[in-house]
Amino acid sequence: KGDQGSRGPVSFMITTAPMGRGREFEEGFRLGVSSWVRVADRAMPPRVKCIANYHNGRLGILDAQEQGFDYPLFLTENGKVAETAGSCLFLVRRGGVFTPDINSDILESITRDTAIHLLREDGLEVVERTVDRTELYLAEEAFITGTHQEICPVVSIDGLSIGAGVPGPFVRKLQKRFLDLVEGRGKAPQHWCVPVFS
Repeated sequence: KGDQGSRGPVSFMITTAPMGRGREFEEGFRLGVSSWVRVADRAMPPRVKCIANYHNGRLGILDAQEQGFDYPLFLTENGKVAETAGSCLFLVRRGGVFTPDINSDILESITRDTAIHLLREDGLEVVERTVDRTELYLAEEAFITGTHQEICPVVSIDGLSIGAGVPGPFVRKLQKRFLDLVEGRGKAPQHWCVPVFS
């Protein structure tokens, strides 16, 4: 069977490395809908952080850069909005926030879950559902979440400005709330804190 047929044992490794923030953290991302589709659940499990899934993202990034965008935005094989290469998408419209649900071939992201919890703690309704491509262009603000991106504004999609085409007040407020939490500023609610002993 060789290595590809191996069933175990499974090893687990975690490494840490400092990652600086890119210009997009302040200026926002310019996304373009990719000609590549998001890897589908019937092909590979997109919900898990599997290194093989990153090749899908890499193909999208190369395509996006060729088109003059910062990052790709993938659709599912059914034409619904999925996510970017390694980060989840949120849209703000008419006082509400919505994001593709976990049945839209997205990663079940820890950062996505954190953003949803923070927004709901602030009394905002967050709807997880399928999202049509047209809705991208109607958003008043948009942002992506991920381990590397944290909370980053999206200022345009397919060359069309989101809102005023600059990071908006909603996203800036959420960015600050997120950074205060993860960097230990202010008084974080106890349920966000885990004691670490050396």
